[in-house]
Amino acid sequence: MTWSLSNTIATASAADNHTALVYLFDTYLNGRSQFTVSAHPDASAFKRRVTCTVNDGMYGGTYSFYNWVNWTNTSPTGLTWYEDATYTTTPGDLATDTTSSLTTNNDLWGTTFGNWRFWTSDQDANACLVTIGKRIIFYWPGGSNYNVYSQATPAWDGTTDRTQTHIFPYVGIANGSMYYCNRPITSGDSTLEYMMTLTPAMNSTDVGYLGGKEIFWKSPTWMYTVNSTVSSTGWSNKNLPVVQVGNDQAVWMSPSYGNTPYHLNISGQGQKLLLNSTDWWFCPNSAVYAPLCFYMGTSEPDMS
Repeated sequence: MTWSLSNTIATASAADNHTALVYLFDTYLNGRSQFTVSAHPDASAFKRRVTCTVNDGMYGGTYSFYNWVNWTNTSPTGLTWYEDATYTTTPGDLATDTTSSLTTNNDLWGTTFGNWRFWTSDQDANACLVTIGKRIIFYWPGGSNYNVYSQATPAWDGTTDRTQTHIFPYVGIANGSMYYCNRPITSGDSTLEYMMTLTPAMNSTDVGYLGGKEIFWKSPTWMYTVNSTVSSTGWSNKNLPVVQVGNDQAVWMSPSYGNTPYHLNISGQGQKLLLNSTDWWFCPNSAVYAPLCFYMGTSEPDMS
């Protein structure tokens, strides 16, 4: 139940970002059963099509999120991740729709923040964590079942933007959140994405105390929210859980947290290594909200 280093790509110039992104999509993601990566229809070296297929926890079977990505050139300073919401004959054959998208916080992509490091969970082969120094620039929770609105109407025929649920990975955006669009909040055709949030697992007894009232809740649950901003108001614990993840991911609750236990914080802006007894956790610098932490084992990891 530990994250371990699987590959490092040194950062000496912006061209190294291109090398790292090619590895991220063509090798790291493509090597996971939930992801299929292929060339973009226009064959650009800096674009890819990405399909993520998960088990459908609501209706059974599987369900796919269709995406395409663009990092503009071969010396990139950022990336935009699009929902691929239209098609001609089969999903993914266009990769041109720009209605719903997320763009990285470009100041994470300099040459002074450290090397690209790709981490693998020994508990969930589909979970993904990529860092530059102590900054998270890509994260996918893995997990087995996703409760998505796959049978929402109208049925998706490719001619108009898809109305069914679409979940984005975390891609190093400034406010440290995962997002989704379309159902259950809207019916599609919207440029507005909604936030997802973490809550301690309802049936989890695996709780670790850091000291005083600071607590780790392992195996957190991801849930939909109705908010599209970083405001800590308006969270609801009654929204449908999306996926529960493993014990190498945890929610850190501190005494300063107050009475608002439903706000997500993934820190693309800067994390720290926190030693809890003999265990190393990779956590955001602040626990004002309920931040997501990663268990890195009993030896201090190299996050340079």
